[in-house]
Amino acid sequence: MKRKPAIHQVMETCSYGDAIGNMGLNHRSELRKYGYDSEIYAGKIHPLLSGDVKTIPQFNEELQDDDIIIYHFSIGSEISKILHSLPNRLILYYHNITPPEF
Repeated sequence: MKRKPAIHQVMETCSYGDAIGNMGLNHRSELRKYGYDSEIYAGKIHPLLSGDVKTIPQFNEELQDDDIIIYHFSIGSEISKILHSLPNRLILYYHNITPPEF
């Protein structure tokens, strides 16, 4: 039986209490509730989330070709280059930058 593709999230930084990190944690919870394998991978991980969020080297080892990736893009990073080179379906979630006047 063919497995259901996993839906993983990738972000440069996953910080405790941060909007992007919180969104990723909430999305992962919902994806898992609907039966998807789902992990969060980040380049930098807040110590309070170290047992809950995986590293980019783990991402490179664990990713399957049919997995779907949600990329939380907020700042430029080497992660963008890694993701661009993969055959996986990629969903870009762009976290806009607020103009300083606001």
